[in-house]
Amino acid sequence: MTPARATDGTPLGDGYKWTALANTTAAVFMSTLDGSIVLIAMPAIFRGIHLDPLAPENIVFLLWMIMGYRLVQAVLVVSVGRMGDMYGRVKIYNAGFVVFTAGLVSLVYGLIRANEHGWTNTVSVVAWILAAVLLASFPLVERAVKQPMFDFSLFRKPTFVGGSIAAFAMNGSLFAMLLYFTLYLQEVLDYSALQTGLRLAIITGATLFTAIPAGRLSSRVPVRWLIGPGLLMVGAGLLLMRGLDAGSDWTHLIPGFLVAGLGSGLVNPPLASTAVGVVEPRVAGMASGINSTFRQVGIATSVAALGTILATHTNGVTGPAAKGAFVTGLNEILLISGLLAIVGGVLAIPLIRPKDFHVHVPEGGAGTGGDKASNPAVVSAGAS
Repeated sequence: MTPARATDGTPLGDGYKWTALANTTAAVFMSTLDGSIVLIAMPAIFRGIHLDPLAPENIVFLLWMIMGYRLVQAVLVVSVGRMGDMYGRVKIYNAGFVVFTAGLVSLVYGLIRANEHGWTNTVSVVAWILAAVLLASFPLVERAVKQPMFDFSLFRKPTFVGGSIAAFAMNGSLFAMLLYFTLYLQEVLDYSALQTGLRLAIITGATLFTAIPAGRLSSRVPVRWLIGPGLLMVGAGLLLMRGLDAGSDWTHLIPGFLVAGLGSGLVNPPLASTAVGVVEPRVAGMASGINSTFRQVGIATSVAALGTILATHTNGVTGPAAKGAFVTGLNEILLISGLLAIVGGVLAIPLIRPKDFHVHVPEGGAGTGGDKASNPAVVSAGAS
């Protein structure tokens, strides 16, 4: 096998793989840690400035704090990925960047506005119409530029579509619900931020338990049999958490935490490779960025929509009754997020097709007709 080389042709040696893995892992870890810290600390921050996190008028501020972070990620990640494809060549995507950003902001603003004024209020309806127009015009803008943020021809591949749907469903279900689990544990059950984090760590532990084997299996087993069933498990876990009432203890959530976490571990490792596995290396950064954008859009829109649905139960309710109203709403959004994960899993299985995957052969290596037995990726790509 020919060794990998830098852009100037210099051999990189075997150590570069571990260096790249370590750097990437550290970056992903810090990004996840950053989001988790803010999420779990949010109720305490609100109480510190004398705001009730469960009050409908304050949930709006909480949602915007979460959304600001996620929307910036959703917009920038695909641009950075594309720049990576261009090996550092700086290019500002003026038209596409503005249109995409404005469309997402309008969509989320309409959802959050509905939290206060209902689904049919004029401002939300106008915001959604504007979002539809802007997002519908985005492909037209992208086709008019030489180096687009999104190459929409990628969506002609069913596997790329299936991976994008799975990314949206994964983040829009379990990960979007983490905010509401945090509010439930801290504001209804009166646990501290540390106690809340320790209880949510059950999901993380279950995820780690299946993530490492799933990463190894993804080179030997068609990834649709990891991603699809994994999402179904996430959906089943969320549905298992339903049935809460005002007297429930947090232990009611443990079976659902375990099942959803195990499912998440099956989904995430192969999902990360699915986006880049169906494209040529020259657009791998763009493909990865698009998949990540679907993740961030999934969590942003779901958090806003679920918060608006939850508010229909808590609006106008004050005092001790507010906690009971929150629990009622929590059961409803658990149903919705669980169904979202199940739909994503059902769609992922037929859409993610082994034959769509590219077998990337190193320079000087054998072609696709080479020794399949020595290359698990080829075997996986050809499996059914």
